[in-house]
Amino acid sequence: MTNDFPIMLHKYLTNFLPNERGYSENTIKTYRYTFVLFLEYLSTIGIKPNKFELKNFDKRLITEFLDYLENAKGSCISTRNNRLATILSFTRFLMYEYPDYINNYSEILDIKLKKGKEATIDYLEIEEVKCIILLNRKLYP
Repeated sequence: MTNDFPIMLHKYLTNFLPNERGYSENTIKTYRYTFVLFLEYLSTIGIKPNKFELKNFDKRLITEFLDYLENAKGSCISTRNNRLATILSFTRFLMYEYPDYINNYSEILDIKLKKGKEATIDYLEIEEVKCIILLNRKLYP
């Protein structure tokens, strides 16, 4: 099938997410933006988005896209992981709707979320914030 990627992406965004998954308009916008970034990435590596085919949708390309998000776009790890979650959802959709490249899809599904640094909590700061809140309540009842 020529131009299979645009066809399947359209079906995913306009039919599957709203009708079969029941996602809200805002959630779908977030998913759509992941693909805006993906198509932008394709352009940066010399691939015309309207010429991209599913046979080229593979683990190498997705990991390079995720690296692009972090390095070129300055995305944090949680944003990168959210974009990956969208890609994984689309990939699971493809497995059932267009299984021609199921081996590629299986490899993409093996991509793991990236672990970030664990946040530390400074309890002294929390106590200071509590004091400020209490003081404000006394001053402005």
